[in-house]
Amino acid sequence: MGDRATITIYQDGCYPDKPLNLYTHWEGASICQTLAEGLRKARNGGRLNDAPYATRIIFDTMTHLSGESTGFGIIVGKHDDINYTSPSVIWGGDEPTVLYGELEMKASAFIDVFAPDKSDGVVVVV
Repeated sequence: MGDRATITIYQDGCYPDKPLNLYTHWEGASICQTLAEGLRKARNGGRLNDAPYATRIIFDTMTHLSGESTGFGIIVGKHDDINYTSPSVIWGGDEPTVLYGELEMKASAFIDVFAPDKSDGVVVVV
């Protein structure tokens, strides 16, 4: 069983032929929130436009730095055994673009929708 999902990453110059998929076996229902929080951490750390660092930050966010031998993985190429649509991050230009189903938006907008700053008391539910 499981609650499987991936975040698909296309580092600079790799779209659309060389996807890297960050896999979770148990947290698929919150995959967009996980990606948005990882992107927020990358942005706050000054790494949003640094694809290798940002990818690692997203994976660390996904795994909660668990260090476990099961539950998460890194897959090169296509992966079909998942339960949710994979959000994709495409690096290049002034800011990464996130694709999710029919949505296409800059990383900052994706963060605002899926991991809004709760300090202002406003919470967005998608």
